[in-house]
This record gives sequence, C-alpha cells and structure tokens, in this order.
Amino acid sequence: LRSSSDVPAMTTPSTGIRSRAAVMADLLTERALAVGGGAWLSLACGAALPVLEVAATLDATVTVDLVDLDPLALSYADGFAEALGLGEWVRCTQADLLDLAGLPDAVPGEPGGYDVVEMMGFFEYLPDSPREVGTMTIPSARQFLTAAMSLAVPGGLVVFGNMLTTHPQIDFILKVVQWPYVRPRSLDELAELVAGAGVNPSQVTFYTPDDGVYAIVAIQVPG
Repeated sequence: LRSSSDVPAMTTPSTGIRSRAAVMADLLTERALAVGGGAWLSLACGAALPVLEVAATLDATVTVDLVDLDPLALSYADGFAEALGLGEWVRCTQADLLDLAGLPDAVPGEPGGYDVVEMMGFFEYLPDSPREVGTMTIPSARQFLTAAMSLAVPGGLVVFGNMLTTHPQIDFILKVVQWPYVRPRSLDELAELVAGAGVNPSQVTFYTPDDGVYAIVAIQVPG
C-alpha cells in the first residue's frame, strides 16, 4: 500500500475528484515516459479533460482512444482535444460499455494493445454482483475489471478509483448529495475484488491521497 502524500488534506466533495486526477496524472506520465509514448484507452471517459491535459504535457506522443455512451460528452472531449493540439491523436467512440461481449469490438484500437486502460470515473458505479435491470445485465466490478485488463498489453497499466467507505463526509455524499449508484468500498474490499479478478497482489498498488476520499488502484497487467 502506497500513499500519495503530496495532495493537501481537504474534505470538500470536489476535492477527491481533484486528488484522484493528480494521482492518475502521475501514473500516466510515468507510463508514457517508460515506453516512449504509447496508446491509452479511457473507458466511460466523459469529457476526458484530465486525461487529455496529461497527454498535452508530454514530450512523447500518445494516442488516446475515448469511449463513452454519451455523445454530448464525447463532443466536449473532441473539442478539448482540438484546443489542446491533440486532435490528430485522439479518437472518440460512442459505445455501450456494459455489453462486455461487444467490448473488444467497441474500442477503436487493437484489443490487448493499450499501454494504459483507465476507468477512473466509472468503476465505483459497478455492482459487486451482476445486476439485472429490465432486459440489460450490468456486469459486476470484477467482470468489468477482467475485461478491461484484456484490453491492455502485457505489462501495461490499468487504473481506476473508488470512493472509500472511510470518506470523511460519507454520510453527506450518500444522504445529502445523493450520488446515484456510487458504491464506496474499503481497501480490504478492493483488495478482495482485485484478487478475485485473478490479479497477484505483487502487481497491484493502492494510492490513498491524504484527503481520505478515494483509493486509486494501479494494476500492472500480467505478462
């Protein structure tokens, strides 16, 4: 377990989002420097500004594939990419990520060919067990993690975050702000979930910024 100690301790609801983005930025930068650029995949990317801002700071060139169900979010992402000078290196794809069987065909790049797969804003919404909603089946967090790892190169990086059950304002977030469907998890629960996806503990690093809001999980995909 490693802790990111360079993030100031604050407890406003938006702080955790900023601190997890700071950790992700460090991880993505480190990976890009290690391989001299590479290919990144952002799942349920939204407007993708944190990922795009990191890519724009690098001397090395990275290609960035953004996948989301929301066409409006993707249009914003496309605009941000152009504004940051990344237009030719960024591809936006609309797809339903909950269809795991179709996931390899939904990503624009080669499955198993991404140096980084990140799902920072998505993972904590996935249930512990598969869930039936009408005619749709929402996959479990473990199932989705397994699928995400299959999209990365051996030795590549899979990154996600999850709100902690020890969030200093957990009651406010869940009962007042009422973030829908978010599933806070403890570090032990996250460790068990990752192990259930077949990941050796030696391939996993947990980052816990000082604000206590999120855990960020970085997995080195087995070779």
